[in-house]
Amino acid sequence: MPDRFVISNTFSLRMLYYCFHELTFEPVPEDCVREILQRVMQEDPARVVSIVGHESTAKLFSEVLGIDVPVNRVNYTFSCGDKLFVGVPNTPRLPEGKVLSKEELEKLGIQWWLVKFA
Repeated sequence: MPDRFVISNTFSLRMLYYCFHELTFEPVPEDCVREILQRVMQEDPARVVSIVGHESTAKLFSEVLGIDVPVNRVNYTFSCGDKLFVGVPNTPRLPEGKVLSKEELEKLGIQWWLVKFA
């Protein structure tokens, strides 16, 4: 199975099987994320998967990445070969239950990370 490129707005240890894993977390400029995902979408759209669970975040990611990032609130398990692009708002931890609007997210900006097996 070809590698998947997974778009997320969070990373959780629940994404891993319950065993030892060695991962790398690498900051990636937004323009690089955009270029990679647009290229993969042209080659094989089935390799790009969204696990973004909030409408406002999915809309913002769609705009900044130039691809359709649908809302897809699912449980995700990291697989060998996956490249997980995590977009994190530049903000301290939000109050419980707070969901940012697209406009609030735009003002904060997004920091992108690539997570993959080492």
